[in-house]
Amino acid sequence: MKKEMIISFMFVMMSIFLASVIVISVSVDAQIIKPNKNQYYTGDSVYVISTVSSQDNLCRTVTSENVKLFIVEHAETWNGGESLDDVRGDSSEVPNKKFSSKKVWEDIIVGLYDLVVDCNDNGNYDAGEPLYKEGFSVIAKQGSGTVILENPQAISWQYDSEALQSSVVMASLKISAVNENIALKNLTLRLSNSVPLALDAIEIYVDGNNNGKLESDDSVIGTFAVSELLATNTLAVIPLEHTLNIETAGQLLVVYKMKEESAEGAYSVEVLSLVGDGVLSGKTIVFSGTPLQSNKLIVMPKKTCLGEMTLVVEPASIYKNEKAVLKISNVNECDNKKVIVKSSFCYLAGDIGSCVLKDGSCSFEITASNNMSYYACLDKNNDEDYTDFGESISAELVVVSNTPAVKEETTEAPITGNVVETESETTPTTSESGITGQSIKNYFQETSPFLLVLEATLLLILLVLIMIMFRLGGSASGTVEPTNEGASELVEDEHKEPTKKKKVKEE
Repeated sequence: MKKEMIISFMFVMMSIFLASVIVISVSVDAQIIKPNKNQYYTGDSVYVISTVSSQDNLCRTVTSENVKLFIVEHAETWNGGESLDDVRGDSSEVPNKKFSSKKVWEDIIVGLYDLVVDCNDNGNYDAGEPLYKEGFSVIAKQGSGTVILENPQAISWQYDSEALQSSVVMASLKISAVNENIALKNLTLRLSNSVPLALDAIEIYVDGNNNGKLESDDSVIGTFAVSELLATNTLAVIPLEHTLNIETAGQLLVVYKMKEESAEGAYSVEVLSLVGDGVLSGKTIVFSGTPLQSNKLIVMPKKTCLGEMTLVVEPASIYKNEKAVLKISNVNECDNKKVIVKSSFCYLAGDIGSCVLKDGSCSFEITASNNMSYYACLDKNNDEDYTDFGESISAELVVVSNTPAVKEETTEAPITGNVVETESETTPTTSESGITGQSIKNYFQETSPFLLVLEATLLLILLVLIMIMFRLGGSASGTVEPTNEGASELVEDEHKEPTKKKKVKEE
C-alpha cells in the first residue's frame, strides 16, 4: 500500500513537471517572435523582434539562414493546421536567429493581427512553430486637410445674348489630405456684394484637370439654390458629396450661375470653412487655411452692340495704285464704336486705319499695289479683344498687274490732194482695225527674248530671199530694174477712181 502511494505521488509530480515544461515552452514560443509595439497608427511601419538566445534559432529543426514570417488576421485560438493567409498579399523572410528589429510591413491597414513563423514551409500553422497570438492592432490616425486659394484675380462678366455664358468661377480651391481619405461634408461661404445679387445658384465643382477653369467634364458635387436676391454678408452652407484621396491633391471650383438680371456692381465671396469626415477614423476634420477671400467679380452693363459684321471691298479688283473702299455693315446699336482695319489677323499688329460706326456701318478708303487681305476688327463687348462672336471678318482685294488701256480718240481729216491723213491726240492702242504702238509695246514686253531674236532672224532671211528672186527674175526677162525716178504716184480725181502711172527707164 505504501509502495503504491509512493508511485502515485511520483506520477502526480511528473505530471506537474511536464505541464510546467509545456507552459514554459508555450510561453517561450509566444515570445521568441513579436512586434516592436502592440499598437500602430495608419501611416506607421511594423517592425518585429526575435528574442531567442544568440546560440539558438527561431526554428530549431531548420538550418537555413532565413525563414518565412506570416502576418495574419488575429485568431482567438490556435490549435494547429490553420491555413496561413498573409494580409500583405505574401509572406516575408526574417533571419532564423536572434535579431533586434526588422521592418516587415509599410502600408499597414486598420485591424488586429498575429505573427506566425512557418518553419516547415507548408503554408499552415503547426503546433510548436513560433507564434505571437496576443495580437497587435493597427488603428486609424486621425487625418487632416488643408485648403489654399489658387491665383485670385479680378474678373468681369456681362450678359451677352450672342454668347450666353452664365457660369463664373469665383474661387479655385486646392485641397489635400494626410493620414486618411476625407469624405467632404460641407463648404461655408459668406457673400460680399456692393448691391443685392441675382443668381440662379452657387455650385461647387471638382476640377478634373486642376487648371482652374470650368469645363464640360468637371463634375458638380454641391449646389446652393437661390430663390431671391442675395444681400451682402449672406451665409451659404453647401452640402458636398466627394471623397478626397490622400494620394492625390484635388481642386474645387466655386461657381456663380449668373442671370440676365444680375445687376452691375462688384462682388466677392469668402470661404469660411471646409469640413469632412475621416474615412478610417470616422472623426470630423476641419480643413486648415480658412478663411479665404475669393476673386473680385465686376458685373458690367448688358451688351447692346449686336450683329455679325460684314466687310465688302468695292470694287473687288483694281489696277495697281488705284483706290478701293472697304465697307463695314450689319451691326446694330454700335454707333460711335471704332472699327480697326488691319492687314493681318485682328489679334496681331498691322493697323492700317479705322472708321467710326454710324447707323450700323462705316467705310474706309484704301490704295493697293498688290493683292491684299483686309481685316475689320470691332470690340463689341469692350473686353479689349476681338475673339467674341461677330467681332472680326476679312475680305480680299485683287490688284490687276497691267495698267488699263487708254481709249483712242481720232478725228477724220478732210481729203486734200492725193493723200488722206489722220491725226491722233493720244497714243494709238490696239483695236479691231489695226496694231497700235501700245499693243506693239505690250507684245515686246510679253514675248521672251529668244522668240524675238528668232523672229527677227527669220524675217531677215525672208527679205534676202525676196531680193534674190527679184534679181534673178529681172536678169531672165531682160527688163530693167526700176529706179526712184520712175516711182509710182497715187492720183485721185474727184469723179474718177484713182489710177497708177508708171515710168520705166529703158536700158
